[in-house]
Amino acid sequence: MIVIPDTSALVELIKGTEKGNAVLKILNESELVVVPTLVLAELSSFLERNGIDSGIIETIADMSLVVPLDREIAINAGKLHAKIRKNDKNKHVSLADCIISETGRTYGALVVTTDHHFRLLGDAIIIED
Repeated sequence: MIVIPDTSALVELIKGTEKGNAVLKILNESELVVVPTLVLAELSSFLERNGIDSGIIETIADMSLVVPLDREIAINAGKLHAKIRKNDKNKHVSLADCIISETGRTYGALVVTTDHHFRLLGDAIIIED
């Protein structure tokens, strides 16, 4: 199984929560962990805002296949975002999450997340409370 951890999943992992333990188990059992550069940026922001040592980003990057946002993913994510946001109930779905979801599709990966709105975006493993 190929997985992409969403930023929310990595935050739980870093915090050492029960959800984080579930994320770690999934990552350890995966054949490949793909991390979009966007997730590294979001995670870096979280760590900086919360005064947490950012060295963990290097560890995550070293243990994963880090992939950039390319033209095809960007265009498809924009289309997905527009489609999802046409429904007023889905105004909270971010372009960043659409990029992560489209990256998952491109690499044949499941997104590992704690965000329930990924049900709207595609294949995901949602870590419940």
